[in-house]
Amino acid sequence: MIVYDTNQIQNIAIENNNMYSNKVEQQIRIFKEKMKNEIKAIFDYYHIIVNYNSIENMIENMDSPVKNNLGYKKIMIQITDAIGELKFSKQKPDQILTSVFENQRQANYKMDIMEIYMELAKNLKKLEVNSSAIDELLSSFKINLLKLQNEIKDLTDEYIRINEKQISSLGQEFDNNLNNVQNDMSKKYIQAINQLDEEKAITFLQNEFSMLDNKQIDEIISKIIHQLPFGNMKLEEFLKEEQKRIKNPSLVELENLLK
Repeated sequence: MIVYDTNQIQNIAIENNNMYSNKVEQQIRIFKEKMKNEIKAIFDYYHIIVNYNSIENMIENMDSPVKNNLGYKKIMIQITDAIGELKFSKQKPDQILTSVFENQRQANYKMDIMEIYMELAKNLKKLEVNSSAIDELLSSFKINLLKLQNEIKDLTDEYIRINEKQISSLGQEFDNNLNNVQNDMSKKYIQAINQLDEEKAITFLQNEFSMLDNKQIDEIISKIIHQLPFGNMKLEEFLKEEQKRIKNPSLVELENLLK
């Protein structure tokens, strides 16, 4: 199982969320500015006199509905929730992360902001102006909303890929570091065993193992048990008993009671 450092994952997620959010909001600003300019151009073409402040307010009021319908904030929250789950869930970390990336992709696939267009069409049709101008406006809004939606989908795909790549490589790197630590410990133990008689070697390992958890002990025993000096039967028996205790503690307790 790959081991992950949740603090490092959190740092990556915060950095990528900020970058992603900034890029999305930049595209929304570009969309709004473009629509203001197109409304002005269409109304000027049809010689329609309107209060442009009210038009700008209408576009600015689209800010929250656009952001909510894009759902990008909910997509960012999913990775934040997954980090919390990594700290407390009994589920394997790689399963949690695979699941969150898949959920983000599904949310991105389902992204649809055409509800905004329908609401906008209702409001624009209430204006008592040239119907051809309204039709052009609606056509322009529809094209630009779809363009915005596709741009955000592309940004979201990129965001998910970056998160997945960076977090996966982080987990592998952390796992490799852990293996390096275990290999160094194994070398230290073999060196000590070669310099001590069996009884002292057993005492030495008992003291060392008392500072480690069962998973670490089991992995270290697996590395050193085949490197023991020839004829160290007591030491080999001690290591096998330790592994048996870790893998089946209830059986060891029963055997001790029957002795």
